[in-house]
Amino acid sequence: IGIHLLAAWLAYWLCRDRGLGRGASIFGGLAFSLSGWLGTATWPQMLNGAIWAPAVFLFLLRAVEGRRPLPSSLLSGFFLGLAWLSGHHQAPIFLTLASLLVWGWSIVRRGKMTLGLVLIFFTGLVLTSGLQTVPAIEYGRLAVRWAGMPQPTGWSEKVPYIVHQGMSLTPQGVLGLAIRGAAEKVGLFVGITILSLAAFGVMGGWREPWVRCLVAVGAFGFLIALGTYTPVHGLLYAVLPIVEKARTPAVAIFIFHFGLAILAACGIEHLLERQSTQFVRWSGLTLVGISAAVFFAGLLAHALQKDAAAQSVWITVFAALAGGCLWLAFDRQAISRGWLITGLVTMMLTELTVGGLIPILPSRHAPGRARLIDALAGAPDLVAFLRGQPRPFRVNVNDQDVPFNF
Repeated sequence: IGIHLLAAWLAYWLCRDRGLGRGASIFGGLAFSLSGWLGTATWPQMLNGAIWAPAVFLFLLRAVEGRRPLPSSLLSGFFLGLAWLSGHHQAPIFLTLASLLVWGWSIVRRGKMTLGLVLIFFTGLVLTSGLQTVPAIEYGRLAVRWAGMPQPTGWSEKVPYIVHQGMSLTPQGVLGLAIRGAAEKVGLFVGITILSLAAFGVMGGWREPWVRCLVAVGAFGFLIALGTYTPVHGLLYAVLPIVEKARTPAVAIFIFHFGLAILAACGIEHLLERQSTQFVRWSGLTLVGISAAVFFAGLLAHALQKDAAAQSVWITVFAALAGGCLWLAFDRQAISRGWLITGLVTMMLTELTVGGLIPILPSRHAPGRARLIDALAGAPDLVAFLRGQPRPFRVNVNDQDVPFNF
């Protein structure tokens, strides 16, 4: 719970720094914390590497905009260093690549002036992350890793690309953004509310450089997540060191989800600013209507094969219709700004709850939730055997027979 609260607060902080109102910022914080990959991943060490994305980009955007560039560069590197302290390398690798994309864009625009800021950025990164990365490098040179192949790989050996291929987001899995269960490798679901508001944020804020920057960053994360289905990941795998150690390209989708959440907050802000205009009325209703029609007509045949996915389709249609009603009511001044934001938050949370996210809500007493703990408690003979072995030792386990983890 603490991890998700911190993620929401950091995203809220970024939204406020971008000039968005409190209501829109609260929505952005909740969207980042509870939807997509961040809302479904259950590994604390991976979550802890991803939640710092808003803080990294808060100060990175300040630096490239020239707002106190020296301390901003240092603080951006500091927060990226905190991501590396998480204990898992995957999310920090992808977050570092996204940061390098923005720095590269700044170097192209401003030339050599940016190089000094990049050096300060990496100084903050190295000094903060060293407590984790230096011993990890030392350990990595001595250890071997089972990364999905029958034989382990050493530090100097690349994780075979075929492993990355099996861990990539598939093109058909992209449907999982709106239909629960369509994506197999990674939690992708965000719902029509976030998608529609993010699209509206792009439409209304395209003139803002930071909006275009977040669009580029999100698209970059999306292309990496597709892994072997695009040349982007293969090029990074071949050219940059350490990238090949992140064997699950699909995890990079959290960069895309991060961009969606902030852009959705931006969409709410533009909706509030442009009250009583034809643009809000027709753009909002058309966007939601088209989204609902496309997802409903194009994906219903696939989704109805699974009860959970079919349920997700219907809640998507409901959310689209509710969104259209909210937009129309606000345009006609039938509801206030506060009620509009409350309605949008409720729609988002409803979609995420039906979509199987928000893991805080299900009861721990629900049938099947404690099956692994019960199985572990029922194996005292295995516990006694393992405790009797001289240490250190390694055990190979068939997880089909022993699904729990000692």
